[in-house]
Amino acid sequence: MNDLIDLNGDNAIESESTFLNYLKKYPDVKFIDPDDDLNNNGDIDANETSNLTYVVDSCSVATITISGHSITVSPVSIGSCNVTFRATDLEEEITWSNSVIINVTDTDDDEDTVYVTTTRTNTREIEVEVKEEVPKAIEVIIPDIILAEEGKEIEIPIILRNNWAESLYNINVGGSANVTGLSLEFSEVYFERIGGYEEIELIGFVIGEFGGDEYEIIISANVSSPSTSDYAMVLIKKGDLDMNSEELKQNIILAQDLLSKNPECLELNEMLKDAQGKIANGSFLEASQIIEGVIDGCQYLTSLAEIERDQPKNIMTNYINNNLMKYLQLLIGLILLSVIIVFGMHNIRKNRKKKEEDLQEEESEN
Repeated sequence: MNDLIDLNGDNAIESESTFLNYLKKYPDVKFIDPDDDLNNNGDIDANETSNLTYVVDSCSVATITISGHSITVSPVSIGSCNVTFRATDLEEEITWSNSVIINVTDTDDDEDTVYVTTTRTNTREIEVEVKEEVPKAIEVIIPDIILAEEGKEIEIPIILRNNWAESLYNINVGGSANVTGLSLEFSEVYFERIGGYEEIELIGFVIGEFGGDEYEIIISANVSSPSTSDYAMVLIKKGDLDMNSEELKQNIILAQDLLSKNPECLELNEMLKDAQGKIANGSFLEASQIIEGVIDGCQYLTSLAEIERDQPKNIMTNYINNNLMKYLQLLIGLILLSVIIVFGMHNIRKNRKKKEEDLQEEESEN
């Protein structure tokens, strides 16, 4: 293919601009699939149809919308960015374009703008521009890294998420590797509809062999209505899966034992199930991190529970001991007081009786 033209200089973006057939023929042939070029003249003639679909990187200063083979660039802020376009054919083969410069020299202030008016005491009005961020309609979610074992099929878990309340229609899934000799197959390649805020799960299978240690896979999703797309990349790395798998399974057993013996940790069972799912999908690094979190979390919850169980015992023991000592002291005091009172009463009676006897003796003498 010929290089795509930079949107710079005379083609710089000053307002929302549409470039018809920019990805097909602008002004000369750009992306072309030889299968669509029936007469092999290096061009898509009037009686021929290009079946390519496209995705593009995000740009920090503009929004790029693809419709068929044309693009519309809507300025967001003044500045420039570099983007790469990717074309996918019916066999899910992907071709990358050159790096394209998008230069925004002015913005269309009237589009998608909300004005808020505030009044000061001098009645001067200030207009504040508020731009609303709209999430991308379709989102492709895959693991960042997958460890692969030589000779075994590589499966990539994929989630297609609709971030809009409105439904998306006619969604095609594709992908490619950045090395030769590999291709991709999917459990499903076409979805007629994805409902508002709905997620769909599917599996990608890497077909073929590669002698290197790592390579990249790009998974893309192209939506026809409304016209939008997204892609994500996963790094495939070779590793000793048997060792990692067995080691993680042993750690899961240890974590299960820990959770079964401590009821306060039951809420962590869902995380443990998630880790098992990561292992099944080959995401050993993520699984290891989740298991470590489960074990650390359970140990923390267990320590809190022990503190709560021990604390009332200590308080009750101290309370009983302190009050028992007070009761003993009070009892001893009462006993001493009783002895003193009894001894005092005895002395009083004894003295009174002696006085009475002395008085009787004096009367008898008289």
